[in-house]
Amino acid sequence: MLHISIIKDEESALDHFSLSSCQKTKDDLYICPICPLPRFGRRESSSKGLSQVCLIKHLRDHFDSPKSLIVKGYKITACFQPCIQNYDAKKWHYHCPFCPDSYTTKVLIKNHILVCQGYVGSTHKSAENLVMNTSTPVGSQRISLFGSRGLNSSFGGQFTAVSRSKNSSQNESLLGFSPLPLTPASSSVVKTVENFTPEKLEFEALEKEDAKAVIQGYLKTADSSTYENVFKSFSTMEDKAGILLWIKELTNCAANLDRKADKLILAFLKLPLFSCDELGKATSSFIQTLVGYHNYFSYHVLKTLFNHLLPALNEDNDDLLISAGSLSADEESTYNSVLSAILLINSDIPLTQNNLLLLASKSMPYLNQHVHIHAVYARNLLRLAESLPHLRVAVLEVIISNMITIDVHAPRLELLEEECEDDVDSNDEEDMFNMEVDDTGREQTENTPLDSCQVPRAMTHKVGNTLDVLMCIMFQYIHDVCHGIKELSLPVHLKSVPEAQNTKLCHPGSESISKFSVKRPDGGCECGGTQQSVSTLKALYNDMKLIFSNTILRTHASAHVQFLLFYLISMRPGLLPFFLDFLINNKFRDPQVAPCIRKNAMAYVGSLLARGKFVTFLEMHTCLKSICDWCDDYLDNQEKIPERYYEDLSLHWPFYHACQTLFYIFTFRYLEYTANKKALAMARSLNLERFVHSRLNPLNICSPPIVKNFVAVAHHFQIAYCHTVMERNKRLGIPAARTDAYVEVKPAVLESLFPFDPYLLQRSKLYIQNHYREFEGLPEDIADDMMEDTCVSVGTPISPEYNDTAFGVSPGFMRFSEDNNL
Repeated sequence: MLHISIIKDEESALDHFSLSSCQKTKDDLYICPICPLPRFGRRESSSKGLSQVCLIKHLRDHFDSPKSLIVKGYKITACFQPCIQNYDAKKWHYHCPFCPDSYTTKVLIKNHILVCQGYVGSTHKSAENLVMNTSTPVGSQRISLFGSRGLNSSFGGQFTAVSRSKNSSQNESLLGFSPLPLTPASSSVVKTVENFTPEKLEFEALEKEDAKAVIQGYLKTADSSTYENVFKSFSTMEDKAGILLWIKELTNCAANLDRKADKLILAFLKLPLFSCDELGKATSSFIQTLVGYHNYFSYHVLKTLFNHLLPALNEDNDDLLISAGSLSADEESTYNSVLSAILLINSDIPLTQNNLLLLASKSMPYLNQHVHIHAVYARNLLRLAESLPHLRVAVLEVIISNMITIDVHAPRLELLEEECEDDVDSNDEEDMFNMEVDDTGREQTENTPLDSCQVPRAMTHKVGNTLDVLMCIMFQYIHDVCHGIKELSLPVHLKSVPEAQNTKLCHPGSESISKFSVKRPDGGCECGGTQQSVSTLKALYNDMKLIFSNTILRTHASAHVQFLLFYLISMRPGLLPFFLDFLINNKFRDPQVAPCIRKNAMAYVGSLLARGKFVTFLEMHTCLKSICDWCDDYLDNQEKIPERYYEDLSLHWPFYHACQTLFYIFTFRYLEYTANKKALAMARSLNLERFVHSRLNPLNICSPPIVKNFVAVAHHFQIAYCHTVMERNKRLGIPAARTDAYVEVKPAVLESLFPFDPYLLQRSKLYIQNHYREFEGLPEDIADDMMEDTCVSVGTPISPEYNDTAFGVSPGFMRFSEDNNL
């Protein structure tokens, strides 16, 4: 005989009880047979009892409450009677329909049914089929409190009690009847299990009514415990049928899921729902329906989806340091499903694009996290950028901004200390010009085909290795977009040598530009531009130029991220004049632009013209001529204002930066200017001697290594005679012996920072090494011509009265004396 808290699924509570069998109070009101008297008095507004109509409603609420559960064939509600030991009126328990056992939670009673039927150790599905196919209740009799069924008319009978508390006799005397109608102890059905822990056993699937009951119960009570155990069982993703039922129920009641249900929804979406295509499509449909009803959830759902774009990681796997960013087919499918859900939200609610960009930036992994996390997230954002063309600039800016943050935390000095220990003691001049030239090493790196590259290795510098991988991914992205490849391919450092050899398109690190060729192909890659998509390349250039202006150009001491523009222009050298015009005319010459940006713009011009192999001699000379014309105009204007025509870095800093760029480029590419008489005449036409001998004295302000090499080259080829100016500057730096104290004044010197200095990242160097020009050093005859007394003395103290004294009678010093007398 079934317990009073158990009824058949097909019958209602009214069919299960008889009003004549319910205990009545003195006021002729009914008392619930399931609730004990103390709890019954607290649950209702009246502690005296219920009317007939209220009792019927009260009994229905018992079996329809979230505390009830359904096993196919039976509906079990929570029992509040003192049937167990350590009875507490505030807690409830459940009775098994097949044996006298009882348990305190829904999970335990479900697990017990599997054990009770002897299916411990069986597969969950077989146990589920047994429970779901059970249609005949155990025992030939059951309690019915409604006499129309012709069954017992009282609570008395032959029942077997499993356990009773000390308060059961007291409660029985208060109610006037026995509140424990239990199942008879049938030996053919009841099975005892010793030393069994049922917490680890769970059902494989939930019924539709269970999901609906949990959802409705949470909406009423806001108790997270109603779904935590269910979601915990779903985390293993073994019960896909149960998860699909939950998704279906959540979709059906999406209109009723207001802000009170946010914890339930977010907890459910944190499950790995996109690991299966079927679940991913159902989840995307639910998300689309949910945000359509309630825009409030769009931000929180997007935040959860972006967290799904971060991979689960086993940091003990050292292979991920080398193959960072590589994904299996299942992982690719999972991330594509997540991205599809993000695109659905953006298409249905266009106003979410601000939240989308904000969350894309907030979800970015921290710079010290594993390189694989950075690589996978960056590739996912690149896929998102290609799927949202109107947001591509913003998404790329999020990626590049993160790379800049990583770049500034991986300074050149640290990379050199960990990767190139032999070059730690190199001075600033060697770092800038790489004066010690290794012809053998250059022959090995120059025109290196991709199939001869060594096996890539991870850098020992953690942050540097992360930046190296991200640069590889971005280089490959630029190459693919320039060639019209819609599906992003793996970077070169993730491909094996045979795969790279079988690549149909040109190799990303290949070169087709001769060293001094004036005529060149349209493209700086092996295909010569024939396989490039000009429209997509121009669109990408415009996007990257905007990002460069907003982020890269504003960053001080960035070492590697700017090479993205370097590589993009090398892919299509025809873009170079447009980029130089942007830097010179739109940035440097515009007085309304911030000084730091104007300085950086001129530094980019000088470094790009000096380092790019794709920059022809005519293009370089045209750009230098433009800068010289500006310097000539500047000097002409200053000569009209004598009171300002003197050496002062804070006053004439644009002129000094332009001169330093001229000296740097001319020194770097002097071989082309001295190759023949025509080229030498072009060098003299720049009129560099005027700048050297001007009263602004750029040789004393510009960086000493640049000045030293420029003076040597200019003197050897008779481009400009600089020794008199150098001698004057040297004498101004001689300290004087004084009896009184004086303040030491260090001469102001420009910083010699050029953006495209030697590239130090190991694997991503493959993309730019064949487009990059190394400094070939000065020949011995030029170096021998440099006298020791022409070297610049930097950092010596200067007496305040030294500027008022002229030394010697040479025209240079006389001019200096005249300047001081102004």
